[in-house]
Amino acid sequence: MKKLVLLLIFIVLYINCSSKQNVKKSNVDEEEVVKKKSEIVTIIGKVEVYPQEEEVEVYIVKNWKTRSRITYRIINYKDHKRLLDLKEKILKVNASLIEMKSPWTGKINLLEILEILEEKN
Repeated sequence: MKKLVLLLIFIVLYINCSSKQNVKKSNVDEEEVVKKKSEIVTIIGKVEVYPQEEEVEVYIVKNWKTRSRITYRIINYKDHKRLLDLKEKILKVNASLIEMKSPWTGKINLLEILEILEEKN
């Protein structure tokens, strides 16, 4: 009887451990998460503006129409007022990737606006 109980416990543990190895944490491309600091990237995204207590935070949102949005907070951009005027516009930009906090959020240093794109419906 003891052998049967031990065998059942062993089988349950084996199945439990082997099933966890095949689970993928997310469906986000691993390259998006593993970007190196200060890597230059080209991003196409929508400009979103969120007022805070003392300042306004500006974001570029990639995949803005899906649930897999990737939000980049823009820091240290020289022409901050121009970004405020481009609210809700779609931009193609070159940026230096500073940090990816998760697969869906990061910080960038916006280097230049390459193009203002029209949204296709």
